[in-house]
Amino acid sequence: MDKIDKLLRLQTIATVKDIPSEREKVELLDEVGFTATDIDRFLGKTSGYSSSVLYQIRKKKQPKELEQREPNQPSATSPPVTA
Repeated sequence: MDKIDKLLRLQTIATVKDIPSEREKVELLDEVGFTATDIDRFLGKTSGYSSSVLYQIRKKKQPKELEQREPNQPSATSPPVTA
């Protein structure tokens, strides 16, 4: 299992080596299905680094998602309308 882990880490590093931004590396690895813990380990970051980056990414995307929703469509957080 240790050898597989090392091969996976080497492949991951090779995949993201040309991406200049750490944020973009984290985002890419998240999109392909790695957990934040795995991303931290692959990139040699401290525990929680990727979780924090992913939180900030999702926080920035949230307003864009709200804008894309149809105008009369209720939000998931709005209370139901009762008569």
